[in-house]
Amino acid sequence: MNQAPDDANDIARLLHISDEEKRYIENAEVGSGLLIADKVVVPFNNTFPQDTELFRLMDTNPNSSKQKAPIKSL
Repeated sequence: MNQAPDDANDIARLLHISDEEKRYIENAEVGSGLLIADKVVVPFNNTFPQDTELFRLMDTNPNSSKQKAPIKSL
């Protein structure tokens, strides 16, 4: 959830998240964000090698090409 700074501030106020947690939604890298359940906030960064068959199977980006560079063997 990559948000512009103003939007991230609004979301932080709404969800009562800290400035440290807010950095996971403000100009966030793909694969990082916050999991929020009740009052528990868990930041995550789950980057994954993009040149693997597993990435190709899990990729949910509708703009990415399924015809990427050759896949390395696992």
